[in-house]
Amino acid sequence: MESVSQVTREDFERLLDCLAAERDVASERYSRLRETLIDYFTFERCPFPEDHADEVMMRVARRLSQGERIERVPAFMLGVARVLAKEVVSRAQRAEAKLREFARIAAPDSASSEVPLVCLDRCLDQLPPESRELILEYYGGEPDRRIATRKSMAKRYGIDGVALRNRALRVRQKLESCVGQCLRNGGGHP
Repeated sequence: MESVSQVTREDFERLLDCLAAERDVASERYSRLRETLIDYFTFERCPFPEDHADEVMMRVARRLSQGERIERVPAFMLGVARVLAKEVVSRAQRAEAKLREFARIAAPDSASSEVPLVCLDRCLDQLPPESRELILEYYGGEPDRRIATRKSMAKRYGIDGVALRNRALRVRQKLESCVGQCLRNGGGHP
């Protein structure tokens, strides 16, 4: 993802100027567009939809600062949002595939999987009990039951599916980092 810190105040002002001549009207349009983008990213099941909405705004502001002429800024923003959503979903799919690979590596049916299994076990043991339970339940079970399991989990935790996915993502990232470090140490302590 591009860094939002590269956008200056002047870039942001230029974006507001493109939305309306009057600052109050431009601010209102900005807020409505941001809410629309948040709704879009939520619908697309992207984690952290507010961050992605801000990223779209900053990407458009950057393009404007580079001299690009944009006739219909709201429509252009939606196009940028579509591209960003594809990037986010692609990253999430790659990350989920990595965790599935960890699960396959940890399968005890292969003698060559001893070191990765030790690493995965150690890293799982380092997680707080609630995180360990969440990640094992979230990615465990039969593929045809995962949706029902995750709905049940969300209800039990008192959160929606997006929030549950975000929690699982954060735990998975910690687990992946720990296992990677352990593997680099040859199965020693992570």
